[in-house]
Amino acid sequence: MNNYIGIEIPNKDCKGMFLESDEDLEKVTSVKEANKLVGRKFKIQLRTRVEGKRGKKTFTFESHKTTFLKAIEYVASKRVEVRETLKSNGTLREKKKIEEDPVETVNGETFLDKVEVFLETKEISARKSTIQNYSTALNIHSKPLHNKSIESITINDVQKIINAMLTNRAAATVVLYARTLRAFLAKHKAPVINEWKELSLPYVDNKVDYTLSLKDTKKIIYAMRNYSGTEVEGETFYQFEEIKNIFTFLLSGRRINEVLQLKYSDINLEEKTFKVPASTAKGKKELIFNLDDYLLDAIKSQARLNRVDLSKTLTDKKLFKYTKETPRVHFQNLLKAMGIPKLRLHDIRHMLATTLVQNKVAIADISVLLGHSSIAITEARYANKSKDQASRALDAFNDIIKQS
Repeated sequence: MNNYIGIEIPNKDCKGMFLESDEDLEKVTSVKEANKLVGRKFKIQLRTRVEGKRGKKTFTFESHKTTFLKAIEYVASKRVEVRETLKSNGTLREKKKIEEDPVETVNGETFLDKVEVFLETKEISARKSTIQNYSTALNIHSKPLHNKSIESITINDVQKIINAMLTNRAAATVVLYARTLRAFLAKHKAPVINEWKELSLPYVDNKVDYTLSLKDTKKIIYAMRNYSGTEVEGETFYQFEEIKNIFTFLLSGRRINEVLQLKYSDINLEEKTFKVPASTAKGKKELIFNLDDYLLDAIKSQARLNRVDLSKTLTDKKLFKYTKETPRVHFQNLLKAMGIPKLRLHDIRHMLATTLVQNKVAIADISVLLGHSSIAITEARYANKSKDQASRALDAFNDIIKQS
């Protein structure tokens, strides 16, 4: 068998996946259908493209050890790693080693050995995005260190990795890698930490100013709240209703990761609040916010799309099924259609904060609305403030937008 058919199962992360089969089919659209095609062993191929480079990696599974559903979940979990490898090496083919690097160990443990234990420990408390960041930094970017002992790593070893990354990585990515590696090495009391000040890193200015006029801001807000809407005989229909609902939550000051991780069980309709759990919040502290009419409508809309009965005990099912790439693309298309300069999804938070500051809303209220201060005041300073402050800020923002 060498024929691969597309896997397109609704509500499953199977983008770019193909199942090996001798059946003459174009695609498989359900787990039940796929189970009929797999034998004792089955293969799933992941195809991807990064910066014009195409690659594919095939994973082999045994049906008596894992289910088809678990298999596609596993392949999905490897997507970022596969893309990083393709980006770094330009290919997914294994390079033949002419000579193996000598393995330097202390008590038989290498850098890579400690990485495995470190990641397993981190999985207990860290967010998924944090785990992925550590995994990419330590498993992919730090390959030259894998066979070394922690004690033998020198600042020159680290500098070589930094210099190599700067040839094809953004400065901000390189600085983030250095910060992540330092945290790992400090955890294991690596001697190289004492020399870290000698490391040469690129300068990165993380400050982003929102400079659009209030008129443009209002245009963006209106377009996001009514995204893809079409009125037919007095009734409005939305081509991308879920994207519109994601936009609504972004306009409440939430980060995209916080929005996409929201579950129905995070919503309290009686008190008209929703929470961002500590496991999802950037500051690892639970955040609670009030629900305004826009957010309530978005929740009801998602419940209808997902066939969730809001009158019953709410489940741990997520409100949204998309990854952050999909709303990002829609947001860019929206801005392009309006002739507005390119913004990031994260810039929506800057848009809210800047508009509120310009209209003399209390800085403390803005800080709590954002979950922590993105305008030079730390999250810790406002940790004990109430959700009502966030509501005052959001209400004020809505009032500003409504003004002519």
